[in-house]
Amino acid sequence: RNASSKNPSQPNLQPWGNVGATPKSKWKKLDYTASSDDPCTICHDELSRDSCELECGHRFHRECIRTWLKQHSSTCPICRVHALLPEDFPELPARNK
Repeated sequence: RNASSKNPSQPNLQPWGNVGATPKSKWKKLDYTASSDDPCTICHDELSRDSCELECGHRFHRECIRTWLKQHSSTCPICRVHALLPEDFPELPARNK
C-alpha cells in the first residue's frame, strides 16, 4: 500500500480551533415549550414548568442544574460550556458618577 494514499474509512477530522476559549454561560428563564419527550438529562424525568435553559441551549430542571453546577462541575453536563448560577454572581448595581 502507498503510505501517501488516503484511507477512505478514516473520518475527515477538522482542526480544534480555539481550544480552552469556552464562553461563559448564563441562565435564561425558559418559557415552557419543551415536549413531554424532552427529558432533563440530569435526572431523566420529563421537563416541567420549573425548567431553565443555559445560554448553550441545553435545558434542565432548575434544581437539577443548580445541584450539578454546585456539586459536580461548573460546566454544562452536555457540552461542557462554562456556566454560572446567576444568584452566585449577581450583577453589580450601576454606579452614579
